Amino acid sequence: MLVVEHRGIEIDHCPDCRGSWFDQGEIELLVPGWTPVWQAGAAPGSKPEAGRRCPRCRKDMAKAALGGVTIDRCAGQHGIWFDRGELAAVVEAEFQGDAAVVAFVTDLFGGRREAK
Repeated sequence: MLVVEHRGIEIDHCPDCRGSWFDQGEIELLVPGWTPVWQAGAAPGSKPEAGRRCPRCRKDMAKAALGGVTIDRCAGQHGIWFDRGELAAVVEAEFQGDAAVVAFVTDLFGGRREAK
C-alpha cells in the first residue's frame, strides 16, 4: 500500500489492484459537504465478491451499499475500502448534477472499472 496525501488527507492506495482505503471520516473530507448514506448488505443486483479484512483490525469487513455500489466497510468503524472504480461509480451516482466533483474524483482515482 502506498500512502497518498491529498488536501491533507492520507489515502492508502494499492498500486497493484488500484483499490483505496479511507480511514473513518476521510471520505467526507475528500468531498466536503458529502454525508454518505450507507445501507447494510450488498447493493441490489450486484455480483457476489470475495470478502476483505480490515487493514487496521484484521477482522472481516461487512458489505455495504453506497450509491448503488457494493463496498467493504469495517464493522469496527475503522474505515472503508473501494475496489478499483468503485469510488468513481459512487460519486457518479451521488453527484449526477455536479460535473466538477465527478471529474475531480475520476481524475484522482480513475474511472469506473470495466464490467467483466
